[in-house]
Amino acid sequence: MDLSLVCAEDLEENTRIVSPDAFHQAWLTLSSSNAVVVPGGFGQRGVDGKLAAIRFCRERGVPFLGLCLGLQCAVIEFSRNVLGWKVSHLLKKRQ
Repeated sequence: MDLSLVCAEDLEENTRIVSPDAFHQAWLTLSSSNAVVVPGGFGQRGVDGKLAAIRFCRERGVPFLGLCLGLQCAVIEFSRNVLGWKVSHLLKKRQ
């Protein structure tokens, strides 16, 4: 088994502008993967990249496993891009 790590932030559009090499390398790694695991995380950091990776997997039939925040992002991605719920997003729990 050959595992590759892709930083979710490197998949985001902002990275295309500030670090094009990192952006293209991240997408090259993702696009050559046979399966993808999107793990949990904290806060908003990298969420747009996680959503992009999940959409990539869904549209191309790449096996995907979402853990914790990764699964929440899968629900958000599906609701936005398949169901058309444009307002779906992460909500912070009030304490």
